[in-house]
Amino acid sequence: YLGNNYDPKTIVNLYQSKGYLLGCAGSRYSDAKQVLQDLGLKTTDYLIFNVEKFDTVVPELRKYLNAGWTFFAFANFSADGGGAHFFWITDIDSQDNIFAYDPYYGRYEIPYNENSRYPYPLYRVAFGVKK
Repeated sequence: YLGNNYDPKTIVNLYQSKGYLLGCAGSRYSDAKQVLQDLGLKTTDYLIFNVEKFDTVVPELRKYLNAGWTFFAFANFSADGGGAHFFWITDIDSQDNIFAYDPYYGRYEIPYNENSRYPYPLYRVAFGVKK
């Protein structure tokens, strides 16, 4: 989104310089939102979901996507809340498939169809991002 100068190492260094939580215990979506804003990107308010399946979140996300937003999202990938992680939603197709850059499941399929793991992911929070 911001160019090749912003690779993972650069972002990790930025998190560390701000004292943000970053490690095996995870990180916070509020810190990610602040970093993106500090880098000059626009963000929306948080969209809070109650561990909801894709069919519940698609109508809300589609409105923003149609206006040029992408989404930084956080979701669970198991019933016990484990396996939760962040991913970047870039598109929703006409069959409501949600496509994202997913650092875990989407390592070999870019962008990754998040709906392929149905009934997961279970969406918890997202916020829109655009230049």
